[in-house]
Amino acid sequence: MSRHVELFTSALFRSRSQRPFRTLVIGNCQSRYLASLFEIALADCACDYIACHEITTDHQRAAIEAYLDEHRHIYRLILTIPLGPEWHAIGRDALIARFGADRLFFLLNLYFSGTHPDQTGLGELGTRTMSPMGGPHSKVALGGWMAGLPLPKS
Repeated sequence: MSRHVELFTSALFRSRSQRPFRTLVIGNCQSRYLASLFEIALADCACDYIACHEITTDHQRAAIEAYLDEHRHIYRLILTIPLGPEWHAIGRDALIARFGADRLFFLLNLYFSGTHPDQTGLGELGTRTMSPMGGPHSKVALGGWMAGLPLPKS
């Protein structure tokens, strides 16, 4: 077995409790996958994530703030997109105040609107109006409805 494959498989199967380097990823829909990639690539990294687009209630915001307060000492690195103050505890300034700037690394916010150019979301991130198929809506159907066409014609 090559050294590269050996390192890769040892990283995959190493218990999270044996990983001394704790990292927190805060972002949108790719935060979960970025956290997983860090755990696969870095044998000493245990990586948690917060997906901001999944935060929809004040109860969730309060729970995240309590979690960050309780666990602020365990994270050596916080990778985040620069969110504004409306994001409360995970906003840029709140994170700097809680963790200090030396543990924060700001990432470019990658945004992908979907696999189809007709796809769109309705509402602000975290409070989107859901369609029968989930979050995405058809721009063509939405445009027809907004122009006053009956649903079958839009």
